[in-house]
Amino acid sequence: MQQYAGSVSSDGTVYLVRTGNLDHWVCGSHTKLVRVPVGGPGVVIASLPDNKDAFSTFALDEMGGSTTMYFDRFPCGTDVGGIYRIQDADTTS
Repeated sequence: MQQYAGSVSSDGTVYLVRTGNLDHWVCGSHTKLVRVPVGGPGVVIASLPDNKDAFSTFALDEMGGSTTMYFDRFPCGTDVGGIYRIQDADTTS
């Protein structure tokens, strides 16, 4: 698997993008958004549709104590995409 585009919240939790290809990156190949708490296993919090990928993430610590994960999403082979978010990414499973 390939993992990339990591961001870190204030409690040390890493939010990243993971693809299912074992030996090299392939755009939109079983792309998942993952939360990796300190000392714990990775938890898939969202899956992207086939032929869609993300290259960046941002973990925002909200005032109420939750974390919102922002990420870009785009169709493979294009330079057009958008910014998306997952609210309560620290508890979503």
